[in-house]
Amino acid sequence: MNSYDSKILIVDDQEPNTKLLKRILQSFKYTNIDILLDPRSVLGYCQANAPDLILLDLKMPFMDGFEVMEGIKSIVDPLFIQVIMISAQDEHSNKLRALDLGIVDFISKPFDNIEVILRINKALELKSLHEELKAKNDTLQCEVNVKSQLLEEMQMELIDRLMLSAEFRDARTGHHIARIGFFARHLAELAGLDERKSETIYHASKMHDIGKIGISDEILLKDSKLTDEEMDKMRLHTVKGAKILSGSQSEILKCAEKIALNHHEHWDGTGYPNGIKGESIDIESRITSICDVFDALCSERPYKPSWGLEAVIEELKTIKGIYLDPKLTDLFIEHIDEFIEIKKDIEVN
Repeated sequence: MNSYDSKILIVDDQEPNTKLLKRILQSFKYTNIDILLDPRSVLGYCQANAPDLILLDLKMPFMDGFEVMEGIKSIVDPLFIQVIMISAQDEHSNKLRALDLGIVDFISKPFDNIEVILRINKALELKSLHEELKAKNDTLQCEVNVKSQLLEEMQMELIDRLMLSAEFRDARTGHHIARIGFFARHLAELAGLDERKSETIYHASKMHDIGKIGISDEILLKDSKLTDEEMDKMRLHTVKGAKILSGSQSEILKCAEKIALNHHEHWDGTGYPNGIKGESIDIESRITSICDVFDALCSERPYKPSWGLEAVIEELKTIKGIYLDPKLTDLFIEHIDEFIEIKKDIEVN
């Protein structure tokens, strides 16, 4: 927009002053000029019209220029409505207060035509620069958002490939991983977590057993119940998983590190590796634990058959408050049909 097309608002309770300023502006080709004699109308005008520049008198009835400026600041960034204060008073304290409120310049009464135009031109140039800078920042932010999205997609691909490496060792683990992600996201949503957090848990929970990469095949693929010594080694997958995932700045991987470490902690403090209890266990791990137990009970293992739904529900009720978060477990059971449907959908696909 040409600066001469800029919308200029004159605010002064003295009509002769407004007419004089308007004539000065028109003599220098400015045409888009409005006048308000009542300062109480300024905020409504700004909301409806968004002027580029306001010539604001200091001393007026009902509201002085400072009060008007405070109102303007409450509804819009002063950088995008330039305000020049007009006053016959030249006190230093007034100028300091005006600058603090975001006033960009001052015009003294009586008016000097050339000074008025020079100061107005300067203010409009400053506004134009702010708008150009904002446009460039918006463009840069858009580019950053696109690159962040690409980076996140690459992270997800790497995570999926990392999970695929676990499936190569044990097909049962791979299917289990897929189900846990969907279960955990749904339970997170039911628990009231926001969409971003739920999506983070979806990706992070799939890595809960990543530490099993560091467990020997003799233990991991054993077709019978583990001995106490073997179980001690198996339990190390929590620590190994957290170590694999540690040190990342990624929100998903930081969440996955917590889940890998804590998904075998118990509500009553009898779990491993650190014996933490109750709500000291992060909610991401508590959600994953319930989904992990549910899937394990529903799935066939070399050392056990899959359980029927009634038996699964009874077991969840038995261990809630001992191994599992009681409120989250009740929520899971309340929506058990939805989790069964998720399980069926994954098996079909």
